[in-house]
Amino acid sequence: MQEIKDATKDIFKIKVMEFENRKFAVRFVDTLNTSHYLYDFVQQNRLLLDYLLQNQLMVKPDSMMKLVDDTKELNKYLYDSIEKDTSFTNAITDLIYNYLSAQNILVSDYHYSSKYDVSIDKIASLAARFFYPNKLVGDGKAISMKLCVGALSFKDYDSERNFLEEAFAFSVIMGSAQSDNPELVEEYKKEAKFAINMDLSTQEDVRLNRMQGAIWALLCKNSKMIEAIKKKFDEQKNILPFTIVY
Repeated sequence: MQEIKDATKDIFKIKVMEFENRKFAVRFVDTLNTSHYLYDFVQQNRLLLDYLLQNQLMVKPDSMMKLVDDTKELNKYLYDSIEKDTSFTNAITDLIYNYLSAQNILVSDYHYSSKYDVSIDKIASLAARFFYPNKLVGDGKAISMKLCVGALSFKDYDSERNFLEEAFAFSVIMGSAQSDNPELVEEYKKEAKFAINMDLSTQEDVRLNRMQGAIWALLCKNSKMIEAIKKKFDEQKNILPFTIVY
């Protein structure tokens, strides 16, 4: 169990990048050496792991910025943050435990909770939020969109957040967007085109807000979205702590 916890130091790294003469601390999921026992785990789940790293792990950006001139101290800050954030470490260790268990590798001294059920409707509602309609363009005849990585999508989310469910939903959307056949982006365009013709309001800000809700509602029931979720779940069900109920 301790070996698994220590492995997070191999998976998650931090580096310094420069942009317009300013230095920034950037967290990322490392590639790992091909001989590492978690190499396949990381390669198969990079999007999911990166989402947890960027959205769930509790870090202080100001503290990281103060350390950009000392890479050693910067990485020490990251590892200390991981050790202190029990919710994050529990999420990661659950994933690794499931991955190893699927290969009949037993982990001692680990108390794992039984998998729970989550509806596909909930996952679809989370996935839809990663398409973030942000601005009316062309005299209000079209709407631009950002593929969000978490912050905008859930800024006004009222329910208690489950980062693993969000991470899985994110991997569905971003996995499709980065593929040779970005089918879900095309489905977004289709639903947005339908929503833009709805008589929602003459006030631009009100109309934009209502269109966001309308597009998300349409995407939640979109057949291609549902199919993509099912396919991704079949690929990742062995490592996830939940079962999607159709």
